[in-house]
Amino acid sequence: MRFYAEDAPKSVACIKNQVRQNIYEEYGNFYRAEKDFVLQGGVWPNLSPEPYVPLEYKLPNEKYAVSLARAQEPDTGSSEFAIMLANNTYWNGPFHDDALGYAVFAQVIEGWDVVERIMLLPTKVEGLTMLVNPVKWFNITLQDEYQVLKEKVLESSN
Repeated sequence: MRFYAEDAPKSVACIKNQVRQNIYEEYGNFYRAEKDFVLQGGVWPNLSPEPYVPLEYKLPNEKYAVSLARAQEPDTGSSEFAIMLANNTYWNGPFHDDALGYAVFAQVIEGWDVVERIMLLPTKVEGLTMLVNPVKWFNITLQDEYQVLKEKVLESSN
């Protein structure tokens, strides 16, 4: 992922801090997969030691964007995020369907094939469309000089 630190500095700092603390390595997974909408992951339920992040809505939720997930209330994002699988005006904030919006803090720049493989896995509807077997994350590293977060998922995503 390429981070947008200038547009969402608190969201980026929160995610990076959790990577450095191995929160995602220990608890992270993709658990929600809604075709033509989002692939959502993070720490579910929220076990993050990070405080909630104020909503930093500036960028549109377009395909490949990565947004900080939150509860219905603003300023409740922390450890979860959603990868946009298509342009999503519903999450685009003020003057759109969700008056608050969701903060885009990054963009997927490589590994889209992994996202597509995960989207082929079996799902079940429990209010939201959830993966039958969440996909665990491992070997998560930051490469700050390129502002890239590399994530590798278990072979179960094949």
